[in-house]
Amino acid sequence: MKILILSDINSAHTEKWVKGLCEKGVSVSLFSLTSPKVEWFSEIDNFQIGYAPKRDRKGSGMLSKLRYLGTLTQLKKCIKKTKPDIIHAHYATSYGLLGKLSGHRPFIISVWGSDVFEFPTKSAFNRVLLKKILRSTDLICSTSDVMAEEVRKYIQTDVHTIPFGIKTIDFNCHLRTSIGDKKEIVIGCVKTLAPSYGTHILIEAFHEVALEREDLNLKLLLVGGGNHIEEYKRRVAHLGISYKVEFTGFIPLNEIPNYHCKIDLFVSLSMNESFGVSLIEAMASGSHIVATKTPGFKEVLRDSDTFGLMVNVNSIEEAKNAMLHVLDAPKEAELRSSKAKALVQEHYEWEGNLSEMINVYLELMKTKKQ
Repeated sequence: MKILILSDINSAHTEKWVKGLCEKGVSVSLFSLTSPKVEWFSEIDNFQIGYAPKRDRKGSGMLSKLRYLGTLTQLKKCIKKTKPDIIHAHYATSYGLLGKLSGHRPFIISVWGSDVFEFPTKSAFNRVLLKKILRSTDLICSTSDVMAEEVRKYIQTDVHTIPFGIKTIDFNCHLRTSIGDKKEIVIGCVKTLAPSYGTHILIEAFHEVALEREDLNLKLLLVGGGNHIEEYKRRVAHLGISYKVEFTGFIPLNEIPNYHCKIDLFVSLSMNESFGVSLIEAMASGSHIVATKTPGFKEVLRDSDTFGLMVNVNSIEEAKNAMLHVLDAPKEAELRSSKAKALVQEHYEWEGNLSEMINVYLELMKTKKQ
């Protein structure tokens, strides 16, 4: 089976899908609109880059879309060369648009979040374009039920929900001890540092927690890159807590589990989430959880405080109080984290999700041959 994936080569999600499929014996080609920053694919035998520019194509909005269209010739050359059984575009707009214009069938789109939650809300043209892209597919996949529901606002069709799970064994933190017994307590998040992910709210909330609990040795660990790092460093310095905060910058995919194991209290204050891979990674690692009441997080945490504490978006006060609650009631927190770990093992094991995706490919190929 040969699959041509249209997706960003620098995305951790792309890397994980490619590696997983190749490990299962699937031949994968990748068409990317960005040039690789790290050659994570160098030792994979049944993988090839169908196309990736030598330089990233810069632009935003409609200009960016027009530049995407300039690569359509390259995509058609790639299809002719690789002869894929299926084209699978990750992200409905951009890669999905190119997949539609290529005319190749079977054609699958996986929606990722902002392509269906944000893009169509910006203009009537965007809504029409998204509908046309989605209607061109043989199958649509989503990582969550809430995102599948969003898709059905634009096209009445079945959407196959396949969670973007994890290898739970990679997040087994053997040396983790109870938060009540720690000499240093690490609060943190593994996420791109950006306003949309609530990094500024986390910094402010941590500052207030540190002021209220001066008896505890607290540290804030911010794991991830982003264009706002220097801005956040300045804010941390202004608050006088630079000695308590560590910025790691960009972290390769294979190092992420190590950082989750360093975090005792995982706090993700995103403004909107359609799923939440870093959240289930933290749950699998045994971290205590504080997360915002976004659609994706509510789905993962079953919209309750059974597996972690949920707070309203953009609320420094609620985030602070939730963190203090974990610190002040460690036994209760341990019970929640134990349940969260079991939940991930039952529903978000990567091997099961990967097998489900391969079965989707096989069924689609079978249907098209009939």
